[in-house]
Amino acid sequence: MSASSVNIGIGGDQARSKWTQGFFFNGKGMTTTRLTVAYDFLKVMGITPVSGRDFSTAYPSDTATDVENVVINQSMASQLGIRNATGLSFFPDSAEPKWNVIGIVPDFHLYSLYESAGPMTISMVRPGRPLNYILVKVRTDNPSAAMRFVQTAFRKLEPDNPVNGSFLTENVQRWYEKEQRLADIFFSAAVIAILLSCLGLFAIVALIMEQRRKEIGIRKVLGASMPSVAGMLSKEFLGLVGVAFLIAVPISWYFLHRWLDNFLYKTSIAWWIFPLAGAAVVGIAMITVGLQTLRAAAVSPVDALRSE
Repeated sequence: MSASSVNIGIGGDQARSKWTQGFFFNGKGMTTTRLTVAYDFLKVMGITPVSGRDFSTAYPSDTATDVENVVINQSMASQLGIRNATGLSFFPDSAEPKWNVIGIVPDFHLYSLYESAGPMTISMVRPGRPLNYILVKVRTDNPSAAMRFVQTAFRKLEPDNPVNGSFLTENVQRWYEKEQRLADIFFSAAVIAILLSCLGLFAIVALIMEQRRKEIGIRKVLGASMPSVAGMLSKEFLGLVGVAFLIAVPISWYFLHRWLDNFLYKTSIAWWIFPLAGAAVVGIAMITVGLQTLRAAAVSPVDALRSE
């Protein structure tokens, strides 16, 4: 268990807080995100220092008032321009205690992927000062029961304070609720568009098959097999589907890239997505067209050539 001045993700209170501090180091302006924590914060979050140490009760100086021991991330170390910043001491402000860097941790995202991880400085909360969020790491097959257990324990300690607990996975999902809604809307729109397209394609195929009924009958009289007739008829419609797909690919690629540009950390668009989408489109079109073409090709030539 630990505690933090900032929640990871968006909790049940919907609060979003960020504390940044600017200072000069060796004549150069610096900016860092500040985070105040309790003991074992890094352990609870599964973060291992790459250099130096974590905060520990074995070091009374971690909570001293005359010096501020801090743990910084790798971006902060790079900003300072020191090869090994562990052990570095400096005054960020003449009115504040000296900072003493006791450890360096990998960059981690305290905020969403819309923002850069950026330089971060972590310090211990001073005795008697409050922290806003309690972080509890559990190992359980029943998360709901674990949450009830934690809430009950908290109420025994703080009966007058409300409990607004949430899971870290839920908090992170709230960062991207807009993207989830957008994905749901596009998925629903795509399904509706495919259904309408299939209905339209089915109607067009039915109309053309009726217009070419005599042609199909003559071809069958001259020896054409049912698969060859169905293939000939399907080829024309699949060509139109292929042209539509070639038009859609660059447009979708462009807008996908524009959307991903909103994120500082993003994945690349895999090339195989477009062939897979093309294969799915062709498959749906073949099923739609194939039903009508097979039915038209199966009609007896006698019935097809009967006088109008």
